[in-house]
Amino acid sequence: MIRPPGPARRLTVGTENAKLAVVKHAILRVLVVSLVLAPVTLRAWDPEPFRRDDELVGRDFEYSELTFLHHFTYRYRPALNRAWRRERQGFRTTVGSVRSDEFYVLEELRKRFQLNDRLLFDFRQKIDEDFDGRYDRTLTGFGCRLNRGWTATVMGDFVGEKENIDAHLELGWLDAGNREVQFAVVLPDAVFNRKTEEMEYTDRPLTFFAGGRCLAGSGIEIGAWVNVNPALELAVPADELIFSYDQVAAGGEVLLPLGEAWLLILDAGVEEGSRDWVVSGEQGLTERHFKREHRRLGVTFERPPGGRLGGWFGARYFGLTEDDHRPQEAELTGESTREEKMLHAGLTWRLRDDLLLWPGLYLNFVDNEEDFPLNPDLQDTEDGLFAKVALPLEFSFGEGASVTINQTFRFDEARSGGTDVQVIIPF
Repeated sequence: MIRPPGPARRLTVGTENAKLAVVKHAILRVLVVSLVLAPVTLRAWDPEPFRRDDELVGRDFEYSELTFLHHFTYRYRPALNRAWRRERQGFRTTVGSVRSDEFYVLEELRKRFQLNDRLLFDFRQKIDEDFDGRYDRTLTGFGCRLNRGWTATVMGDFVGEKENIDAHLELGWLDAGNREVQFAVVLPDAVFNRKTEEMEYTDRPLTFFAGGRCLAGSGIEIGAWVNVNPALELAVPADELIFSYDQVAAGGEVLLPLGEAWLLILDAGVEEGSRDWVVSGEQGLTERHFKREHRRLGVTFERPPGGRLGGWFGARYFGLTEDDHRPQEAELTGESTREEKMLHAGLTWRLRDDLLLWPGLYLNFVDNEEDFPLNPDLQDTEDGLFAKVALPLEFSFGEGASVTINQTFRFDEARSGGTDVQVIIPF
């Protein structure tokens, strides 16, 4: 199994690679310009700012050979997910079992209140997980409708400890032709240096985000986003530790109608980042360099249930590499690599106007390796075929609300593969 990066114990400060920084900023500039010029409707994903505790300590749970197969089979039905991304108002959650003592949980609550012609109030709550750990975020704040279709919003992730408050600044634009863009700047730990003496940012954390969803001609829909967390540096004097971090992530999706019955969906995503620790004390220098690279690519052919029957089939690639280099602890130096290639297909069968069954078969070919050249005890390899059958039964309640009960089975071992429950309530 893929082990977590582990705690940042006695571990390296590095400087931002100049070429990588240029590439990151070029990607952001190109996307921003393309969004501004696009004469289409745009809908954004969410910013993903730096989270101090998760980055310093590292992921505290392990990935098994089934983790991402579980996540994919517990996803929202694609049509419902697309509707959510367009509207972004309501509540939704999916809770599925991935181990005997562990759930995969995704939960979102979003509501915008129009207080008068100009003033609005935003509330957003999200529970999710990424490669660094599990997290929850609650944003509240006010916005103002400006002239010429612009809206400015100021929000905060408020908690009891003032040093942990994040500030979110967003700017959006919508005109009469339904063209829309959205940008965000996040200041994680906005007043950290003024509210604590235990640590200090010598280079403060920032997040720059731009993303959108485009409805072009002939029914073509295009989505894209980029999230840049530039290099930061955090000093922890009590531990004689300097921590540095940077990360960039981007993704996109294209929906292309094929005639009147079929839809081609292409999606891709990338993430690259590094975390470095250095401890310089009486016992000498202790370093740790951690790098992560993630790639995903998917293609799906979908036939919506126009009438009683529909279906889909597709393929997916998922890659994750985590390189952990510890010069003073060579036995803990190693690289974890994960490659998954999936084939999936299923039906969407409308049993009644308010009842939909969408069974699916998922074949996941896994090739995982943990390579620790100087520590045979940590060497590990996982490869083979892991397969699941999912039987989601979706109950609809009007106005887009639904409850789905999804029982899955391990097709390769003829046993239960876990149960998932989903609730979606648009506002």
